[in-house]
Amino acid sequence: MCSFFLHDTARRVKRPFGPKGNWLLGNLREVQRDTIGFLHHSAAQYGPDIQFYQIAFWNVYRLSHPDYNRYILQDNQRNYGKSTLDYDVLRRLSGNGLISNQGESWLRQRRLLQPLFHRRRIAALGEVMVQATTDLLPAVHAGAKPDGV
Repeated sequence: MCSFFLHDTARRVKRPFGPKGNWLLGNLREVQRDTIGFLHHSAAQYGPDIQFYQIAFWNVYRLSHPDYNRYILQDNQRNYGKSTLDYDVLRRLSGNGLISNQGESWLRQRRLLQPLFHRRRIAALGEVMVQATTDLLPAVHAGAKPDGV
């Protein structure tokens, strides 16, 4: 399930259905307690494509449909900037990396990394993951804890 989170700052949009939360914290407790469970439950109850919920004082739209994600991430990415409080905090914690960066600097970083995500490299990485999983299976079936875990 692919998701993209949008923060509603304008409050002009008719909201889709989603889980009701606490009047102050929204769904923060549920998300902290079991993030994956919360996301799966909300998708099952309110539909897989779009949900609305609150985390503290943020209104969050969770978009899971590939067409919605393509619209935001590819077709209209310029409409969704990274000049928000969330990205400012992320920048302070992790620096101006590919996720938090924008503009020409982001484009330069993206072009440097793009060859790493070529179809042949991804396919080769898949083979490595399958082999690593195959190597770990006997230890997992025996109940042993694999090295590095």
